[in-house]
Amino acid sequence: MHMPRKVKMAALYLRRSRQDIKFEKLTGEDTLKAQRVLMGNFLSTQDFPCHPLPFEEIISASSIEKREQFKKILKGIEDGTFDAIVCKDVSRLSRGLKDSGYIHDLFKDYETIIITPGKIYDCSNDEDLKMLRMELFLFQEEWQIIRKRMVGGRRLAAERGFYIGGPVPFGFQVDDKTRKLVPHEEESKTVKDIYNLYVNEGWGLERIANYLNHNGTPSPKGKKWLKHQIRRVLSQEKNIGIQVFGRTKLKGKAIKPQPEETWIQVEEKDSAILISEEEIELFKKAQELLADNRVNYDTQTHKRVYALSKLITCGVCGKNMMRKNVQAQHILLDGTKKKYITYHMFCPDCKGGIKYDRIEERLLEILNEYVQIDAEKLEEKLLTELSPQENKIDAETEIASYKKRIEKLKDKRNRNYNAYLDGAAEEEDYNRTRNEINIEIQDLGERIEIIKKTMSSNEEEEQAKVNVEKFLVNATEALRIYESLADPFKNELLHKIFDEVKLFITKKTRGKESEFHLEVKINSTIL
Repeated sequence: MHMPRKVKMAALYLRRSRQDIKFEKLTGEDTLKAQRVLMGNFLSTQDFPCHPLPFEEIISASSIEKREQFKKILKGIEDGTFDAIVCKDVSRLSRGLKDSGYIHDLFKDYETIIITPGKIYDCSNDEDLKMLRMELFLFQEEWQIIRKRMVGGRRLAAERGFYIGGPVPFGFQVDDKTRKLVPHEEESKTVKDIYNLYVNEGWGLERIANYLNHNGTPSPKGKKWLKHQIRRVLSQEKNIGIQVFGRTKLKGKAIKPQPEETWIQVEEKDSAILISEEEIELFKKAQELLADNRVNYDTQTHKRVYALSKLITCGVCGKNMMRKNVQAQHILLDGTKKKYITYHMFCPDCKGGIKYDRIEERLLEILNEYVQIDAEKLEEKLLTELSPQENKIDAETEIASYKKRIEKLKDKRNRNYNAYLDGAAEEEDYNRTRNEINIEIQDLGERIEIIKKTMSSNEEEEQAKVNVEKFLVNATEALRIYESLADPFKNELLHKIFDEVKLFITKKTRGKESEFHLEVKINSTIL
């Protein structure tokens, strides 16, 4: 092969194609390793200098934005580190029109040489540039044809009831001969148990999840059960033999719901878990309960509001403590076992928990202690607790933590989108994951805004004096009416009184209740 001019330094770029990924799934062979050997043999016959470490793209992404190794090469071309790029073929560079145009212009501006085992493209030569444009365009057209054929094939397979990829719904397995979903013997029993517990026994989603975890029943991912997984099992139509395809469609980066008349719905009663009329009625009743229960959830957090919701934080790690039911039993004098449930505030990281009612009682005791303090000492105590500088530092730290979490969620959303583009995730799974991430990002954003407003309010009130009389009136009234309120109103009242409540477990014990203490900060709004 004739080199148009001397190469100062080349970069070797290795990337799996979509055909490579399919081949790996069928054979288990590492195609990137095979590509590495092929290009290594090719470079051994050449006499131009090449960077000793190849730039290997682990994932197959159509967009340059998702390809970190390729971006490093482009940066090297711009700063003069590389003047040539070596790859298996030009299609490894891009199959998208937008990215192809960007690559073409960049290589033209920096007169880059593209070296493949079959051809060399000199981007300072008009004829080579013309050939490069044509090949990039043809690769894009080829990909569109392949994609259209793949989508058409998937729709046809869906219409015939075949399993077309993605996570296998819990309770089912793929029949190797028919390539259709059939009930899994053990998991289908668990599915029926979930419906029975939810509809007939009146159990909640969290209680069912705890029950399955206690019995050692593996979740769809082989880990612990979570509430949203129980909801997913209860709502999946495949349980009654209905398979739906085409609910959503990718348009750009957005998932758009499609009209119901365009959906592909296949009924295969032979592959259903719930077959009898009683079981189908059980499914319908479950859907009604799921719809009704959504009304009882807080619209911002999607969680039921209890007295201490979003009020108690772990004094060790700073995370919100959660309400959790704990199943226990004791043996009566006649030898029979009696099961009962207690509720605890539990830290998911530190694994510590205290009975719910003990914390609630202690909070009311603390408020009563404030009321009993001498007025002069009370004013001094409240002024100390309402130190604006300390509150500001804590708030800024919390905002930074939320922003960091948002960035991680955005990265996760991008990876999910990339997996969908590459065919590794189904539309329905991609849409569900994307919505869950968006809800959490929105929730974190709202928390940040609330903190900022609180900071602004605190700065305005920094010079204000504590109104002890107002505090005593409000605190006394709160103690008087508290027990008569429903949980959501108790929660609202406690949030108005306490700006912050940290729980520290001072002594963990077995067989008796652990010792703890609370650190509280009074909310300035009641002063």
